[in-house]
Amino acid sequence: MARRAVEAWAGYLDSMNLDYFCTFTTRKPISLASTRKIAERVAGRIDAGGTTTMFWAAEKFDVREGFHFHALIKIHLQHHITPETIWAWYFPRFGRCQVIDNRDPDRQQTASWYSAKYMTKELADYDLYRPGMNNPPGRNPLEF
Repeated sequence: MARRAVEAWAGYLDSMNLDYFCTFTTRKPISLASTRKIAERVAGRIDAGGTTTMFWAAEKFDVREGFHFHALIKIHLQHHITPETIWAWYFPRFGRCQVIDNRDPDRQQTASWYSAKYMTKELADYDLYRPGMNNPPGRNPLEF
């Protein structure tokens, strides 16, 4: 059952042609609930659900306590959000983030599968924000 769910979600994510695959970590261990709060802040910061699409999924660390999250992002309109501005905002507040260009079809499919598999884990949290959908809780897009 889990395999079919991953296949379905990976196919759906892949069909959106998401531009960037991101990994967001923090300096100190955080809970699953805190991971959601930070993911929602990132979503608000990049106007996810407004001018960008963002899917994120939490992942439990293998080698330390706590969680981090992965995100797939598509920037729909020409505006000021770039990998550099995401990193410049995130790093001083929380810790390391990596933003990878995901537009190569092979890389895109791999990133979609990798992100979708965390939706089927026992301790799972994830969300999808697309233009026209409900906005993330507490959404307050700020200028970069």
